[in-house]
Amino acid sequence: MAQVYLPDDPRVRAQLEGAETPAVKEQPRRPRKPRRLGGIDLVVFLAFIAAATLIVLAAARWTTPLTPAVTIDLSPSVLPAYAGYSLLRMMLAYVLSLALKLYLLSDLPVWGWQSWRR
Repeated sequence: MAQVYLPDDPRVRAQLEGAETPAVKEQPRRPRKPRRLGGIDLVVFLAFIAAATLIVLAAARWTTPLTPAVTIDLSPSVLPAYAGYSLLRMMLAYVLSLALKLYLLSDLPVWGWQSWRR
């Protein structure tokens, strides 16, 4: 004859037998403390101001007339500078893409900042 496991806890036993379980009583939520500004807030604010300043400085050059002929120096001594410009463009594109992705995923309960804190 086979042995059957019957738990001692009546709630678990009722679940195994297929009966409905009583609703779990939820605890009331504690009120949240107001969040104070910290050092990271200052860093983010200063980074935002720096980015806005760079955009304004770059936009000031947009009004200048375009030069029809651009001379590209092909000497080997300027190749590191061109490689640096290219690397800078790639890094800026990556950071912008990462920031946008993290912003868009912040509303999802699985990937967002709130789920990490819990």
